[in-house]
Amino acid sequence: MKNMERIAAPDYQPTEEDVVTARVRTTGIVKTTFEQKVLGDPDTVNYQVVDVGGQRSERKKWLNLFSDVSAVLFVSNLAGYNKRLFEDQNANRMTESLGLFEQICKEKAFEGIPIYLILNKKALF
Repeated sequence: MKNMERIAAPDYQPTEEDVVTARVRTTGIVKTTFEQKVLGDPDTVNYQVVDVGGQRSERKKWLNLFSDVSAVLFVSNLAGYNKRLFEDQNANRMTESLGLFEQICKEKAFEGIPIYLILNKKALF
């Protein structure tokens, strides 16, 4: 509330802190494709990033998406160490996230696939 006037201003430009602290709950599945030129090569490399909702109800939709995966990027919010889940006020966000990461690491579908754990929002931790 302390930044309401600044954010509501017609010439508002988000600060780095605004961007870092913004939270948009992912629901459903969002696919984004990136194209990258390879230096010295006329061909391009295409990457597809699939952002899946982290809520418990969204997780059932995941596994059928990962039949042809090159890597898994798992993002966990460090600032969730003292927050509760949206759908379960008795569950800690960070504990839930790291438990889910452990489940994903054990998933047969990802056997032999590199899995990267990215801990974000360090500035808020």
